[in-house]
Amino acid sequence: MRTIAGAYASSPRPTMSADEFRAFTDGVLSAPGLGGLEIPFVDSGSPWQSQEYLGTAPRHARHVLTLVPAMVAGLVSRAAFGLASVDEGARAAAVETVRAAWTFVQETNSQAGGTIADIELHTAPGGGSSSAVACARSLQEISGWDWADVALAIEHCDSESTDHVPEKGYLPLEQELQLAEDHGLGIVINWGRSAIERRGAEGAFDHIDTVATRGLLAGVVFSGCSPVASEYGEAWADRHLPVRAWSSSDLAGAARTSLLTVGELDRCVQRAVGAPELRFLGIKVGSPTGAVLDERVGLVAANLAILRDSIERSATPTS
Repeated sequence: MRTIAGAYASSPRPTMSADEFRAFTDGVLSAPGLGGLEIPFVDSGSPWQSQEYLGTAPRHARHVLTLVPAMVAGLVSRAAFGLASVDEGARAAAVETVRAAWTFVQETNSQAGGTIADIELHTAPGGGSSSAVACARSLQEISGWDWADVALAIEHCDSESTDHVPEKGYLPLEQELQLAEDHGLGIVINWGRSAIERRGAEGAFDHIDTVATRGLLAGVVFSGCSPVASEYGEAWADRHLPVRAWSSSDLAGAARTSLLTVGELDRCVQRAVGAPELRFLGIKVGSPTGAVLDERVGLVAANLAILRDSIERSATPTS
């Protein structure tokens, strides 16, 4: 099973120097069994969009490009921005952002280094400004471009709720499933965002099970959350907590309230690997403030090792 790491969530902030970026990404890519990175699509000034780096990265790497940073950034300057926007101008602008990503993918995949194999799209903007009809228009256009062998998927983020203020509030999973079926896309579940939406670990498992049952589970990215305030932020914030007790170090203590435990990971991996359409499993974990570069690389590698061990356990028959 191909495994990926959303290492950008753990990278040093703010913008890294070229040397620091290279040291961090090379360190992550050296982790045993890693099949590629989840790369954030932001803008041409981001080191993550460096063609020089991607052109020399390991050739075996098959990356996933996530557009959620671009969607969130677009919402800062234009409140209705997104592929599901009922504001036609804002919807068209979001489609153009995906077109820029399409160009980036073509340029990257024409080089000798690692390739981008999957794209994660998102049904922004939420906040009562979204509709499945508007999103269908966007996906109809986007899916008509020549993506060659690159697979498109909708990454589910927490949807609107009448019980609490959502983190993102994009379209509900059921509408995204229908859009995916209609346009030949897969669905990626981010464990933490589904747990945030449903206010518990059971919500993440239920989403994985629902999508797998529909035959649309393209990927699962394991990213934790906390029901109480922690060193990572407020309760139920989308801050990518690591697996609870991922090591015995002081650094791991910051994730002591993470709902993502080894037991929950095992349960969800066991359900996901049975889906024949599954393309990847991954981890996306953040680092506590103050962690140095080597600690950040070590955190990603340790959580990836936990995921790899879980995948191996899922292949072992139980007596």
